[in-house]
Amino acid sequence: MPAVPPLLSREHAVFLDYDGTLVGFESHAAQVFLPERRLNTLRTLFQHLDEGLCIISGRDVRNLSQRVPKDVWRAGSHGLEYCLPDHVPDHPPAPAPHALLQAVRQIAGDHTGAEVEVKGQVIALHYRHAPDARAVLLEAMTQAVSGFDDYSLQQGKLVFEAKPYQAHKGRCIETLMTLSPFQNRIPIMVGDDATDEDAIETVNQLGGWSVRIGAGETSATYRLDTPEDVWRWIEASIASG
Repeated sequence: MPAVPPLLSREHAVFLDYDGTLVGFESHAAQVFLPERRLNTLRTLFQHLDEGLCIISGRDVRNLSQRVPKDVWRAGSHGLEYCLPDHVPDHPPAPAPHALLQAVRQIAGDHTGAEVEVKGQVIALHYRHAPDARAVLLEAMTQAVSGFDDYSLQQGKLVFEAKPYQAHKGRCIETLMTLSPFQNRIPIMVGDDATDEDAIETVNQLGGWSVRIGAGETSATYRLDTPEDVWRWIEASIASG
């Protein structure tokens, strides 16, 4: 696998994951923000790509909009919702099933260090403070999700996510690729986790290419080691003019 991806240009439609790709992981997901200089770099990249840039995340799009520029495209909850530049939904996200949320909260309550993050219809159980409990948490989450026919369980980096079947970054990208300014461009997906592999496989199938950040099995075309490498690549692309 080549180590350095090509530079980004206006022929590309670029989809960037947030956590683990643009920012490193903190003890608590709520603490993760970009400094102002990085926000400005994303705005510059948006212009460099003639608006063909979308930040796509497992976070709810309202939460994501507090952490990246609102004047770029954003997609949240693994693609359940997306926002045009300068728009944020003025209504709350659709909720997850109450019984499922209560079950996940009970699982977290039974294991010190496990934390629940609600992302609209998506429910994340973080266990970065309880890594030794992974196996028992996986069993409990699998059982909890099995009672909901329209939900599946996805594993990420020290997190389990219960999400609706329609929450799929790849299908979101397919939709966005039919819209201006993404239409008729080469799609590029950049992500760091198993939760990004759907999107990586989608852009590959659409004739684009992809970048995996960090270690792990992947279908990506290229690999970069850290978020800092991603920013150096973005800055080099901007500098290429």
